[in-house]
Amino acid sequence: MQTLEGITMRRILTGSVIGLALMASLPTVALAAQTCNGFITVDYVNAPPFTNIGDTVRLRVHFGTGDIQGGTKLTIQSFQFDLDCNANFPLTPPCTDEGTIVQFEDNITTTCPVAVTSVHAVSPNPNAVIFNFAGAGLDIPAGTPTDPGLCVVEFDVRVLAPDTDGSGKIEQLVGYDIAKCDNGVLVSGGFQTPSIETPPPFHFDCYQMRGANLPSPKPVVTLQDVFGSYGATLAQGHRLCAPTNKNGEDPAAPNRPEHLTAYDFANVAPNIPEPSGVKVDTQFGTYTVNIGNPVRLLVPTAKSLVAPPPPPAQIPTNLRHYLCHDLAGVQGPTPTGITVQSQFAANTVAVTNLGRSVLCAPVNKNNGDPGAPGDPGFLMCLRTTEQNDFGTENVFLTNQFGPSTTQFTNQPFITQYDELCVPATLP
Repeated sequence: MQTLEGITMRRILTGSVIGLALMASLPTVALAAQTCNGFITVDYVNAPPFTNIGDTVRLRVHFGTGDIQGGTKLTIQSFQFDLDCNANFPLTPPCTDEGTIVQFEDNITTTCPVAVTSVHAVSPNPNAVIFNFAGAGLDIPAGTPTDPGLCVVEFDVRVLAPDTDGSGKIEQLVGYDIAKCDNGVLVSGGFQTPSIETPPPFHFDCYQMRGANLPSPKPVVTLQDVFGSYGATLAQGHRLCAPTNKNGEDPAAPNRPEHLTAYDFANVAPNIPEPSGVKVDTQFGTYTVNIGNPVRLLVPTAKSLVAPPPPPAQIPTNLRHYLCHDLAGVQGPTPTGITVQSQFAANTVAVTNLGRSVLCAPVNKNNGDPGAPGDPGFLMCLRTTEQNDFGTENVFLTNQFGPSTTQFTNQPFITQYDELCVPATLP
């Protein structure tokens, strides 16, 4: 009788190892004892503890074997990599796509003796990336240690958005599509779930400002989000949104550099029909809203509390722009006792006026981020009890529109806290 032993796969990231048993398709005839041991190891090359949104991640796949009784080699014709998987569904191939979360970036290199190719475009779709070995496939002699392995295949992916399934990490699938030992034992359909760790979704405390200046003439921008396409002229920035530690969920938030400046519009067109009765899911519960036309643009911004404004190199690259839409007919929870802590202040606030809420959608500004309209990560900004007892603050800002140096003698640049922006999704 044939037996299958030790067909395992390991995924290594910062020292962790995970094993998987690959299943075998066995013939029904009685034969002498035979084994077919193949191994694959996946590394995230130089991966930090957390991968920020927008970062490119390089993966390295090693190929090896164990004992192959009755044979001399394992042949792999292809292997599969699923870009992102929704952990609320079975993590089996093909896994349930989590959305526009991870994009294949290509840049395939290999040390293998045969070429490796993929027809997958630089795109987040389809979710499964198939890698093919040229000719008859990759032959791996018996007893080849997985580390360093016979050879490696490397490729790049880019994180487009944070995890949305609640697991706190982006699960992926990798493994053989089909492999065969030359003793007649087949190995097929074995996969394992490596994962990319991303920071917690950002929450923002938004503070009113006396006005962040813009160049003259005022910038004219094109905007495209999931709801439509618009042209707009910006007015001054009247809000600064800072990362906040909401209810103790993200203690590192007050020291994070990612800020957003909210610019009002001098004008925006066209006024197009927007959807009504839209469900918006947040940690506070589900809201039902009627989407209105855009009212402001959130722009990634570098901030300093001392002059001069930060250099452009400090503008955060792991935040998207957001287009905020007015809302009407908002129905949903109005939580109280929410603790928030940003660099500027620690407060306990309550949602007070749902009618002044806005929904902010990832937006492709001036065609600089074509993938943004497909990003499922929204922000819902809720009007809260106003807090203005956090002292006086002057701030110096830099974003894609240049530095903002407007200051007011003997007056604070930031005047009061009035909005909490929380991550949101549309079911």
